[in-house]
Amino acid sequence: MSFEATEVWYATDQRARSAHKVFVYDDIGSIVVCANRIEFHGQQARLVISPVDGLNLKRQSWNWVMYLVALLAMSPIYAAWWYLLAFFVVSPGKYLFLGLLALVVVAWVLGGSVIWVVAAGRDDGGRPIRVWFASGLHRGWGGIFGGTRRLLQGMRQALESEDYRPSNQPAAADGGRGGQ
Repeated sequence: MSFEATEVWYATDQRARSAHKVFVYDDIGSIVVCANRIEFHGQQARLVISPVDGLNLKRQSWNWVMYLVALLAMSPIYAAWWYLLAFFVVSPGKYLFLGLLALVVVAWVLGGSVIWVVAAGRDDGGRPIRVWFASGLHRGWGGIFGGTRRLLQGMRQALESEDYRPSNQPAAADGGRGGQ
């Protein structure tokens, strides 16, 4: 059994751990997962992980630079909206502050809900490798709403397929007596 997925975001371990990244991914492409092998084919990167040592769900490090840029870019728009909304209320300054605080909370919640599949194993050259994958469906929103978890499930099922599992040997089942 194999598993294939398109619109998959790929990030190197270095990018995933960086707090200064502008983009959270290195490439977008597709993956094919079969017994103990993951292949990623992107627009720029091609990689094979075999054998696969493990798959886990993790969060990338916080992207402080982009959160600050987004907060600064959205603050005037959001503040103006709250100010106009609160214009008819006695103290609009309080609502302006609460509106900006709400923007920060929403950004933290969205940022914390983005999870990635971390695959560890060996590359073509036999060197240890650790890479990050996420569902890039609908420009990443699919990953926030369960796409990355489904990606992990499909990858695990393909890695644990019947082709890779050790066969059940009758001698082992009866204690090594060969059916006697």
